[in-house]
Amino acid sequence: MSKAVNIKGKYPGIRVSKGRVMSVNKNTLRSLGCPKHILFWHSTKENTLFIAAAEEQSPLSFHVADSYYQTKSGFQLENSRFIRAVLNCANWNRHTTCAVDGKYSDTLGMVAFCLDTPRFKEEKSYE
Repeated sequence: MSKAVNIKGKYPGIRVSKGRVMSVNKNTLRSLGCPKHILFWHSTKENTLFIAAAEEQSPLSFHVADSYYQTKSGFQLENSRFIRAVLNCANWNRHTTCAVDGKYSDTLGMVAFCLDTPRFKEEKSYE
């Protein structure tokens, strides 16, 4: 069963800034139990990105330092190969900034982000 986990008025979310940095907000990390490591999976059938807590460091996991829980934006991932793969799967432009809200699944123990429903940041026009 999927449910929206509302922590202090905000939902789990991810944000991709101009194809360079993926931010995983603190509410996503908290809904996973404040893990030390996280894993990402992508379902091409559902075009959904999943994030789960990992028990230990592995070649496929990313370390979440304690300092990320103190920052406003949460976990900052700057792995360009991974981010490009997500952008390609989602068919998002690499030069835009977008965000997606997620839902925590009790059954899977993961947060799911449907990549078909992004919110794009309006680009400033300098005319």
